[in-house]
Amino acid sequence: MFRILRDRIIFAEYYPGQVLPNSELAEAVGVNATPITEALVCLENEGLVHRVPNSSARVKEIGLQDLRDIFELRLILVEQVGILAAQRIDEAELEKLQDLLKKFAGARKSINVMQLDAQLHDVVYDATKNSALAKVAKTVRNQITRLWFIIKGDEYVFSAMIEGWNQLYKALKDRNGPECAAVLREHVFKFIDEVKVDRKWWMMSTRPPIAGSEINPYAYRTDEGEMVSHDVERNRGVGCLIS
Repeated sequence: MFRILRDRIIFAEYYPGQVLPNSELAEAVGVNATPITEALVCLENEGLVHRVPNSSARVKEIGLQDLRDIFELRLILVEQVGILAAQRIDEAELEKLQDLLKKFAGARKSINVMQLDAQLHDVVYDATKNSALAKVAKTVRNQITRLWFIIKGDEYVFSAMIEGWNQLYKALKDRNGPECAAVLREHVFKFIDEVKVDRKWWMMSTRPPIAGSEINPYAYRTDEGEMVSHDVERNRGVGCLIS
């Protein structure tokens, strides 16, 4: 149950801010309310939902501070992931990566590409042989995947992702830890660049637009509810990652 609801949130079937009534979720997946409640508790622990006592849960929204936090943490994590995975990956994991890369190269739909991307990441995280690191890295990866679907949908061309995975596979096979870390860091920075230049993010309300409302394509709403233009925020500075 947890995996079903998690995937629906990650792949943006449930949008940020959407209310998730227990009864409707239970009916949709054909279970009673108890496993739904248990799954929502786990999803809250992963930062995907927000639960209010005596009320329905809702999908957690993504604010500017969330972006800073997610990207800063991911950059810290990928450094250690790259080093440890290069040292500890085994032949079976390299073969699994190779098989997934063949499927990845042939994928066309964005949801299939991102599902394979998640599986590739999982193999690399597990290759660190550090369960605590892998668990945190997977949780952060889920947030990144969710953000990607909100921003890009079906528009992104995945050739750059394929090239990056091929580079990472070669570095892992060569046991080149610094190169693995560098490839993973570059992957993060490319995504940061996509977020910074994509006007849909800056204009995006975390809830679906209200019918008849007008949205400034060069502005977005801050966590405090203030509408700020993209250029103003760029000049103000919001840290080294999102600016």
